[in-house]
Amino acid sequence: MHRQILFVFFFLPCAFVHAQSKRTNIGVFGSGTGMDFNFSPPHVFSVPNTGEYRFDSFEGSAAISDFNGNLLFYSNGIHVWDRNHQIMANGYFVNGIPFDSDPNAAQCLIVPIPKDPFRYYLITARMQGQGALTCSLIDIRLRQGLGDVVEKIQIFSPSTEKMAIVKHTSGESLWLISHEYGNNRFRANLITETGIDMQSIISDVGLVHRLDVRGSNAIGYLKPSHDGKLLACTVAGDMGTLEHFKFDASTGIVSEPVLLIDENPEVSYGIEFSPDDSKLYVTQLFGGLYQFDLAASDVVGSKTKIYKRVEAALQLGPDGKIYADGRRSPYFTADTLDVIHNPNAPGEDCKFDKNAFYLGRNYTYSGLPEFVSDVIDPLILHDKFCANQQIEFRLTNLSGFTSINWDFGDEGSQQNTSSEFYPRHTYTKPGTYRIRVAAHYPTGVTIPYEQNVSVLDKPSLELGRDTILCPQQSITLKPIVDNSVTKFIWKDGSNESTKVVNTTGFHRVTVWNEACSTSDSLRLSFMESPTLALKDTAICFNQKLRVDLPGTYDYTWSDGQTGALRLFEAPGQFSVKGMNRCASANGKFKLSIVPRLAVDFGADTILCSGEILTLDATSHDAEYTWSDKSTDPVRVVDAAGDYSVTLSNRCESVSDSIHIRYDNTLEYFIPNIITPNADGLNETFTIDERFGNSELSIFNKWGKKIFSASPYENNWSGEQIDGVYLYALRYRCGLKKGWIQVR
Repeated sequence: MHRQILFVFFFLPCAFVHAQSKRTNIGVFGSGTGMDFNFSPPHVFSVPNTGEYRFDSFEGSAAISDFNGNLLFYSNGIHVWDRNHQIMANGYFVNGIPFDSDPNAAQCLIVPIPKDPFRYYLITARMQGQGALTCSLIDIRLRQGLGDVVEKIQIFSPSTEKMAIVKHTSGESLWLISHEYGNNRFRANLITETGIDMQSIISDVGLVHRLDVRGSNAIGYLKPSHDGKLLACTVAGDMGTLEHFKFDASTGIVSEPVLLIDENPEVSYGIEFSPDDSKLYVTQLFGGLYQFDLAASDVVGSKTKIYKRVEAALQLGPDGKIYADGRRSPYFTADTLDVIHNPNAPGEDCKFDKNAFYLGRNYTYSGLPEFVSDVIDPLILHDKFCANQQIEFRLTNLSGFTSINWDFGDEGSQQNTSSEFYPRHTYTKPGTYRIRVAAHYPTGVTIPYEQNVSVLDKPSLELGRDTILCPQQSITLKPIVDNSVTKFIWKDGSNESTKVVNTTGFHRVTVWNEACSTSDSLRLSFMESPTLALKDTAICFNQKLRVDLPGTYDYTWSDGQTGALRLFEAPGQFSVKGMNRCASANGKFKLSIVPRLAVDFGADTILCSGEILTLDATSHDAEYTWSDKSTDPVRVVDAAGDYSVTLSNRCESVSDSIHIRYDNTLEYFIPNIITPNADGLNETFTIDERFGNSELSIFNKWGKKIFSASPYENNWSGEQIDGVYLYALRYRCGLKKGWIQVR
């Protein structure tokens, strides 16, 4: 019973699978015009211009969504934008075009890798046969689900702009079908869950897509019928032809060409099959829209003109309608799309509607977004993932059941079962687990599904320690990994297992096994030659000089000491040599001590009338502040008073002061009578102390000098002889004479 039910599941019609997955429900094309088929009628929107390059597609473009119809990423065949409308890492110029202004090719395709919910191939070609057919691998697990372009593979060159995807008859893989430029050779490459087979199946059949000066014969479309049995191909250029072929989806062989439109100046371009594969539609840039009845006995003769001017691409939408560019000339844009509402019907019954779908302020050029309907999803999402990582499970391609029961095969877990439609489960140990699902339908039927899932450990990775190199030196980074690693992704998007680097900064690598990733990084810097920025220095008498040189070098000093850190307190000449494994350098400096400050004005001073005094406070490298705010080192004094100064520098401050007075002898007291009688009063000739350091001479009445003293110390007593005497007092400012009576 179980095998029989599974048999029914795997042979569900392709149209049903396509409609349920919603993978192609959003397209982006033209000037950044978006069409969202999650709405009916489709919702039109504009992608924001948020990065270095704005989305612009003159011809082919492609987009892909998740199972619920949410946009994942899109491309114009030149760059790749993520769902946040930023260009992915390594997503610039995926088709090899060196500048953004070059128009894109007629077709580009996004192909989900069979049975893999995370990885996609973006298939692109250079315009007009100028290069290779390129296959870019995109992994949306990277950058927290935004995705990155991790690999670019050139399949062959030169290639036309034509490509198609057809499901292999096994239902397990896909055919990528393309055409070489300059001959009649088709190539078919098998895409499996492990990647793309570079060994092409060759079919030399049909017309030669001949070389021409402009490369215009490389332009055109290649479209498959929905059952995968037919291919239709246009050659736009000066050939303007349309052929259809039989395709063997089991072998990849293209055969039995039928020429539907011979060489024609009206230029065949866009093509599309009706949903039931009974009709084939083609546009001619100067002719119109035509329909061929593929069930007719004379297919060539069944050609029917549907409308006089439809000049660009055709594309079957997820809603079963065929859309066309609504412009009226190949050289103008259009803000509308033409619609074929019933493409399975013959002739006018197909209900062609000119300018039926308004794009608002958006517009298109010649192309429309490509939708790949042949998608091979896993039965149960996530057949390989990491231990200790929460994962969401779901069934794909089926809907309509009312309830569901999950058994994750994780017997040691308390959350081994679930009845949620999209349950989450975490396996704590690596291994193989058998998942069992029972889907219950309203009719009472229960359909079981089973699938093994592999739970892997994260791969081990050791990139190494931070490294210092000599200038101009490079290093080869060799990550140490375990045998499970299948892919390397470096910070710059390259995927070598080793990497030669010679730039400073952090270098990061992520390694992958079949489901898990591990990242590691190291910092690379250059060991520069020593720079010994030493200079002559003066310090204070109570200081020490700290010299701290860069610590990545070996140092030897002139006094025999070693090391980067030194303390100096004695003056002298010092030199040092610094060395590392890359270079050496020498440095020297002179250390001196800032001289001490000093100032001394001496004792308080008496000046004579008209006399000045110079107060000199000059000292080494000092600033001066006098009591009257003067800042000169020398002060000339010509008035009595108190004078003080403060000297300061970065090391200390010192001060001194002096009292200056001027001589005024009129006020000085000199006695004229002394009485040396031992009564303690007027015993000696005592003069005012302000005559200090003076010279005194005493003369008798006959003029004879009887006493002399210098300096006089107020000690003459008349020698006990009464009488009148004359005196002469010589002091610093002059001479005073007078008489003195002793009695």
